[in-house]
Amino acid sequence: MVFSQSSYDLRFDWGLSGAAAIAPGAFVVAVVDVLSFTTALTVAAENGTAVLPHRWRDPSAADAARRHNAALAVGRSQARRLSQPVPAPSPGGGPRSQPVPAPSPGGGPRSQPLPASLPGGGPRSQPLPASSPDGGPGSQPVPAPSPGGGPRSQAGASSGPGADSQAGGDPQPTHGEVSLSPATIAAASHLERLILPSPNGSTISAALAETGATVVGVSLRNASAAAAWVRTRAAGRPIAVVAAGERWPDGNLRPAIEDLWGAGAFLHHLTTPLGPRISHSSPEAAVAIAAYQAAAPTLPSLLAETASGRELTANGYPEDVSVAAAVNTSHAVPLLIEGWFRPAT
Repeated sequence: MVFSQSSYDLRFDWGLSGAAAIAPGAFVVAVVDVLSFTTALTVAAENGTAVLPHRWRDPSAADAARRHNAALAVGRSQARRLSQPVPAPSPGGGPRSQPVPAPSPGGGPRSQPLPASLPGGGPRSQPLPASSPDGGPGSQPVPAPSPGGGPRSQAGASSGPGADSQAGGDPQPTHGEVSLSPATIAAASHLERLILPSPNGSTISAALAETGATVVGVSLRNASAAAAWVRTRAAGRPIAVVAAGERWPDGNLRPAIEDLWGAGAFLHHLTTPLGPRISHSSPEAAVAIAAYQAAAPTLPSLLAETASGRELTANGYPEDVSVAAAVNTSHAVPLLIEGWFRPAT
């Protein structure tokens, strides 16, 4: 199909509809949501924490947390309130989860289409039963299609990186101090399992999981490590990269420059001469690579100046920008297996 980029080894597109277009036939799909879902995934993998991507922070997320005896990430502002000093805090935390084996080189993803597509963009498969197909806020809350999904948020709600954008009431969290903020996950070093709702990267990952795709979480922290892990297993098979982007208040996709850089960093390291080369890039992938290469010398400072970076800083979360800006400092590769992101081996 015209939007599938199927004639290229390296593919790149945006959002849930972009994933639906380019994922079929790819050996691996890399999801990039720098501020902050895939940075949070990377930090969780560094700590040995398993993460279940969930579309919305609503009662169904609380049910999933109870069912899996897992912590439920709350909104950033709620985590800030709950993390204030209280009398006689009791230490806790379970043992770290163990890394799981990576899939065999022959175990690539299935080519089933994703259950989403934007009107007028990319090939359709099964539409999501909500008014905003890209995973953003819809006009009416409706049930999500998977057991891990919940109702959509109300139209007009902000879902940028600094907003608490999930619909519904706040469920009772297992670990109230943990949120989508990577800094809170880093502090929870003994967390074994975490339910992590996000309207962007988590929604895309959950949809990809339903198709049987092999999915890795990529951030600026682990772009080089993730590329090395994928390159040694791809054996020349196609690789798709999806930038999650953010949401405008009306629910439409807002392309986020930090996700373009993160995707470009991963693609750049896939095409370096330090190993098997994968160089047949689509024009879209080539543009992402060029964007990263142009920004690389000053990337940490540029990240803080992006719209998403300024939003997080203005809302009181500058540490999340700093954690995300630690380029190529992590060797952890979050790999989605049976619905959970775990550290790949």
